[in-house]
Amino acid sequence: MTEKSLSEITEPPKPPPEDLERARKEGARIVAYDPDQLRAFAEGRITLGELEGVSKSSQYQMAKVGYEFLNEGKLDQARSVFEGLVALDPYDAYFHSVLGSIAHRRNALEDAERHYSRALEINPFFAATSANRGEIRLAFGRLEDAISDLLQALKNDPELKDPATQRARALLNTIRGQAEAVQSDPGKAMQAAERALEVEGKGLSESEKQIPEPLAAEIPAPAPKIAVPVKPKKEAKKAEPKKAEAKKPAAKPTTQKKSASAGTNRRPAPKKK
Repeated sequence: MTEKSLSEITEPPKPPPEDLERARKEGARIVAYDPDQLRAFAEGRITLGELEGVSKSSQYQMAKVGYEFLNEGKLDQARSVFEGLVALDPYDAYFHSVLGSIAHRRNALEDAERHYSRALEINPFFAATSANRGEIRLAFGRLEDAISDLLQALKNDPELKDPATQRARALLNTIRGQAEAVQSDPGKAMQAAERALEVEGKGLSESEKQIPEPLAAEIPAPAPKIAVPVKPKKEAKKAEPKKAEAKKPAAKPTTQKKSASAGTNRRPAPKKK
């Protein structure tokens, strides 16, 4: 039996009868893939999660479990969860960012940078991810790239709400003050930044490799802005044209009898006595 190419499949493949019978006995159900969905997945138009029917809400519920593993220090379990989530949706920047943070905590800096970079390719506005990648690049001695990432973190979080952004600011201040020392020994910049954070009352437990809790699926979308109609400016009233009065019918000219002398300049001859 020759195998058909994906483009030649026109109907869902039917499982063998013995498999159907076994599934029936076990109370399971075999669901065949829709050929159109298979083709869309093969062409990269839908994700595995969409093919399998795993909604984004369900994916973020799974992410919460991975986040709990992370908080408990179970890095292997957390990594397994988020690797599965990346397989379901490789275009979710958050999943890549968390994998980067897990690798960062394990001191696997090259893997961490790779995951951070992929997250920022998808969404360049993650302040914590930019800050964390900047730290790694500073540790690698890539000063120019590190400064670019740290500045981007501050740009995306100018109010320094994220602890990772506060750490980025401390690193930048250290780099500015000790430019030559940083170039020769990037580790000293990290130590100086840590001391600066401790002076500000922000311990490393709060700021190092910050990972946000996965609440994106539960945050409702902002209400659409309602356009308020702008009242048009009052225009100066134009003088209304006066209604034309009904024309009175023209009076018929009165006909006068012409005298015999009408139209002449001569006086009438006097009557004879």
